[in-house]
Amino acid sequence: MFCNSIKKGWITALMLLLMSAIANGATNNEIELAYFNHGDSVSLRWAPISMAGLKSSVDRGYIVQRKNVTEKEWHSISGVLKPMSDEEMSKLRNVPDDILLLRECFYGTISKEYNGKDTLQKDTTRAVFESKDNKKDFGEQMMFVMSLAVTDISLPVAKAAALHYVDKNVDKNASYQYRVIWADEASKRNVSVRIVDVHMPTKSILPPLKDFALTPTEKDAQMKWSATAADGFYSAYIVERSKDSVHFEVITPRPIIQAYADESLSDIVLFRDSFPNDEERFYYRVAGYSAFGFTGPYTKIIGAEAVYNFNKINVKIDTIITNAKKKYKEIKWSMDKKYESKIKGFKISRTPNFVDFDYVGEVMLSPNQRSFRINEIPEKTYYYAIDVFGLKKSQLKRSKRYMDAYHDSIPPASPTGLKATIDSTGLVTVCWNKNKEQDLRGYQLFFSNSGDNDDYFNVMDTLYFDTIVKYSIPLNTLTNEIYYKVLAKDLNFNPSPLSPAVKLLKPDTIPPVRATFDFLTQKDGKILVSWQNSPSVDLASAMLMRCVDDGKIDTLKTYVVGRKTMPTKYEDKEMFEPGSFVQYFMNVYDQVGNVTSSNSEKIKIDGVRQCVGVVTHKIYNNDEIRKIELMWEDSKNAPKINRYVVYRQENNGSFYPIASVEPTDRIYEDKKVMTDKQYVYYIRAISTEWVCPAKKTDPIVIEAVLRDKKKRR
Repeated sequence: MFCNSIKKGWITALMLLLMSAIANGATNNEIELAYFNHGDSVSLRWAPISMAGLKSSVDRGYIVQRKNVTEKEWHSISGVLKPMSDEEMSKLRNVPDDILLLRECFYGTISKEYNGKDTLQKDTTRAVFESKDNKKDFGEQMMFVMSLAVTDISLPVAKAAALHYVDKNVDKNASYQYRVIWADEASKRNVSVRIVDVHMPTKSILPPLKDFALTPTEKDAQMKWSATAADGFYSAYIVERSKDSVHFEVITPRPIIQAYADESLSDIVLFRDSFPNDEERFYYRVAGYSAFGFTGPYTKIIGAEAVYNFNKINVKIDTIITNAKKKYKEIKWSMDKKYESKIKGFKISRTPNFVDFDYVGEVMLSPNQRSFRINEIPEKTYYYAIDVFGLKKSQLKRSKRYMDAYHDSIPPASPTGLKATIDSTGLVTVCWNKNKEQDLRGYQLFFSNSGDNDDYFNVMDTLYFDTIVKYSIPLNTLTNEIYYKVLAKDLNFNPSPLSPAVKLLKPDTIPPVRATFDFLTQKDGKILVSWQNSPSVDLASAMLMRCVDDGKIDTLKTYVVGRKTMPTKYEDKEMFEPGSFVQYFMNVYDQVGNVTSSNSEKIKIDGVRQCVGVVTHKIYNNDEIRKIELMWEDSKNAPKINRYVVYRQENNGSFYPIASVEPTDRIYEDKKVMTDKQYVYYIRAISTEWVCPAKKTDPIVIEAVLRDKKKRR
């Protein structure tokens, strides 16, 4: 039997035993070992407990050793077992995808060959050991577990990795101990590997799986069985399918590994197989797959077929033949013969107007019947359908209607009382009086933009069964009128004459054509604005507006059309700050209030735009104080000022800054002045919105005051 320390299957054991042991330091064994006692031989499976150990097996290799329980010395019963070379693995044809993971583990094959293209996208391991989101050690551990996993579901892969050995030279009555060691540690007396005890008379027995159940659906067979029996025995499962319950075939390319996200499902294995078709019965059985390469006992065989879907039945009327001489009609229909056992029978229903329905005869027709004769020829058009009745009372399906037209050549009368209205959104309502004919099929509505008899078109190709139609039309068209006519059709599609036309006026939603500005010109500080008027015939008024420096838009002039000729020029005498930008706009309105706007270019006012306006000064010169006080104002339309800088020139020397003034002050006192010297000041405004030129003062001189009386004499 298996080693007692392995609680779940071989894969689960490695994931729980090996990974946990590595993380927690719970084992000193470098190689874990499991066995299966056949009675006349012993199969061994082993694995190193780390990726480093697995990789080192390429160079170190393994040796299988055995001893009788009464002996002290170990005996090597195998040569050095090493994994196949990369070239040898590449030649294995029956397990190309599984062996690829081991090749990467041992020889870095994928890493060497990977070129970023789609050729290796099918290798799901790439997402594990190449992911940027995973730490290197976690990715290596996952790759290690996955490498061992593929050896558990494929004996050829296990042999290629040198993780399998069969001891056939045994005494059937002996008791042995086995171990697998590193080949380079063969001379050591003590090695840290697992030792298993095998009593040959006690054979290993694979238990049967329990609680195998199958639930069929419309598309697939949903299977489940208990995983409890697999503890310590099975690493995966084989599911087989048969058509006759005798000859079975495996339905998956590799054994099925139990996987679950919900811990409550840990003792249940779920599997789903799509039915190859929904017409046959299929049989299933399941067996556990041992990591030693053979299966356990099969479960009981369960047969199932796709759940029948009544709505899949498709029946249609193929033709209706009229025999005028013998005065009968024959209805023929078709349905797939395989559904005959699923239905109770047919009935033929008909209607002349889609309101009144009845059955042709009360007797139900048999499931294999495909035609029926009606011993009359009705003098009106009927619509026929085949009703299919299932085995259950709730199962009823009706075929599409098939029209059998009565050959009537007399058209209905032309409709009367045609009226039409339209609202401001373009919603049209057309109505008329209902015709009195019994065989009326419906109405067709026509429209025309011109009213000419040859210029009418269908509003809709289908027929209207009511006498009122509502639909929307576009209003932004060049025509203001629309005309409507209506006709009636009977069941044989005979059309009536068109009704008299009704005329409808559309609401005006088309704005007038915009006015066009010419280039703006400046002359003597004035701006001359000229434009081309709107050519629209329903023009009512126009409004000329102005905007300075993208600020508020002011109305300059309103012109009323009709009182006198619309002007095409305007002279703007407003005095603008040099450097500012001026733009003009014009709105033109039609007689119902539709408006169109246009604008001119922007024009920059000639001259330099000043930020600082008038600058004044005062001179204080007495025994107590001597200073020059500067005061200034912002210019008209000045931008936002962040601060002012005051510059000073002394006796025609260089200008240099002497002060920075807050934007709210606009005043500065220069107390470092002397008599009989000439001073000139610059006031420069600093703004993030505009580059402001400096404002220069006139020369300022403080004259000396004679204080010595003798000097005055």
